[in-house]
Amino acid sequence: MNHEIGKMLTKLRHERGLSQKRAADDLGISQALLSHYENGVREPKLDFLIRASQYYDVTTDYLLGISPHRQPSRLPEIREDSEEHHGLNIALVVHSLLEEIGDERLSALAWEYVSLALHTVLLSLRQPDDAFDPLSDAVKKRALGLLLARLKELSRTPGALPEFSDQILRQWYPEEYPSLRYLEERARELIEALTQDHPH
Repeated sequence: MNHEIGKMLTKLRHERGLSQKRAADDLGISQALLSHYENGVREPKLDFLIRASQYYDVTTDYLLGISPHRQPSRLPEIREDSEEHHGLNIALVVHSLLEEIGDERLSALAWEYVSLALHTVLLSLRQPDDAFDPLSDAVKKRALGLLLARLKELSRTPGALPEFSDQILRQWYPEEYPSLRYLEERARELIEALTQDHPH
């Protein structure tokens, strides 16, 4: 018998400030039966769980104690071959390569830079008028500089940086490799477009 369901039903009812009789009436069952459910004497059937989840505006997984989230995730499904799909693949490969190198300082610097870039995107979505911050831009450039400096430092130590040739990447990451190629092509396109817009 799952006593967690009873505890959750009681908790949700108390949060709403409802009496047991009122909740039972609204859910279409007797007060005695709801009392049995809440005290773990009887286990509710699926149809009641669905009604209760709708009544308390939570998912059935939350009601059953399977998920800590009251509402389903708002994150959309990511379609294959989309920008987002490639981006996630690349992030996984970068994480794996950093693990392979095994330098904690390099990993910290890499994710600091990525975090700052993502923060800029998030800020621009929330506050478009305040998205450009010269100080934030300077911090990102400094973070990138520190990252590149650490890479140069490691490159002077024999064996500190493994060889990540195109062949090795294709062998290690067969499923993610198309995303790596996509990144290279997309970056080249962006650089060319930027060069045309701002010729030297």
